[in-house]
Amino acid sequence: MARHGRSTAIALVALGLIAAPAAGASPGARSATQFLTTASGLATKHNYGGSSRPFTVPSQARSWTVDWSYRCTQAQVFTYQVDAPGLAGYPASFLGPLSEGKTDSGSNTYLHGFGITYKLHIETQPNCHWAVSVLAGRARPADTGETLLSRSGTDQVAPRVVTPSFTIPTAAEGWHVDWSYDCASSPLGWGTFNWQVLTTASVVGDDGGPNSQDVSGSGVEHYTDTGIFRLDLSIFSGCSWSVRVITGQ
Repeated sequence: MARHGRSTAIALVALGLIAAPAAGASPGARSATQFLTTASGLATKHNYGGSSRPFTVPSQARSWTVDWSYRCTQAQVFTYQVDAPGLAGYPASFLGPLSEGKTDSGSNTYLHGFGITYKLHIETQPNCHWAVSVLAGRARPADTGETLLSRSGTDQVAPRVVTPSFTIPTAAEGWHVDWSYDCASSPLGWGTFNWQVLTTASVVGDDGGPNSQDVSGSGVEHYTDTGIFRLDLSIFSGCSWSVRVITGQ
């Protein structure tokens, strides 16, 4: 299943995977968006492509975004892991998108984890070129698409929830899932939240969700495929949660 995100506000030029910024643009000229780090490379080992430099998400930021892309000689799996090195005892490690194909690009937006220093570890296969760019403070346009699904609950009722099916019309220009969870009242004080995207015929997920592990979290996941889908939610440790499926990127 393909994912696709909005074009970057400050983009990577490396490897030609992400378009260059407009003429005259610079990170310092963008008061609403702060450039945090960029990295690119060519994977030579299985399940490892490289790492970014550590970056700190400003405590006053309202959101931060990872723009990502990859290009392989044959279909491969791509994801990244977000780690908080040196933050002992804090469950601040989570995965980015789980994409499979010869090439793909997108963006993942996070609405939590402010004031923390992170590092990205790229997980892919040999002969895959990859690039990532991290920005803080990018404003999200207001949702103008149609809400196709809205669900909320707590895993104290059921740790696994399969939603009703929803249909993405062929005319839709992508779709996204707004998600959030809160485990502050759970026995452990933190938890995990994830989902798989299922087609009407599939039992194993065709694509993944945020795979987040934290006290709480929220964000947006972007997709481009059309058809009939369900979300297979996985929630652990007494966390309240909500998801909304909305057409448009």
